[in-house]
Amino acid sequence: MVAIVLGLTLRVVMLTLPPIVTPDSFARYEPLGHNLAAGHGYSTALAPPYAPDATTQPGYPLFLAGAYLVAGESRRTVVVAQMLVELLVLICIWRLARLIDFPPAAQAAVMTMALLCPVLPVLARAIWSEAVATVMLTATCLAWLTAVRTGG
Repeated sequence: MVAIVLGLTLRVVMLTLPPIVTPDSFARYEPLGHNLAAGHGYSTALAPPYAPDATTQPGYPLFLAGAYLVAGESRRTVVVAQMLVELLVLICIWRLARLIDFPPAAQAAVMTMALLCPVLPVLARAIWSEAVATVMLTATCLAWLTAVRTGG
């Protein structure tokens, strides 16, 4: 119970801090997300003509566009959305620990480490693709292990 309270506190603190923004954030990801949300296509152009861009993978800009469309175009919106995505990572880790048949004490240790590790919530503060990539990788591992365990 203490780990859950401390883990939630860590995430609330991270939500109060400013988002982490790098040149990659404002030159690569954010223009693509804004343009997709505005219906200008997959372009980093800041004004018409919105020429197509093929320099980055589409997953994260699509995530940004979705967040912008649902809750408004702000970096705080992205951080909140990424914190929710980070919760999916924690759920996948919990399911993995159970699927591996760890004893209850080991499952508790795994979740305590996942809840108290500051890396995941720090990544969620950043306007980077890592938060989405981490949940995709963790979910893929869970799906693979589930298939192996169930013979599917």
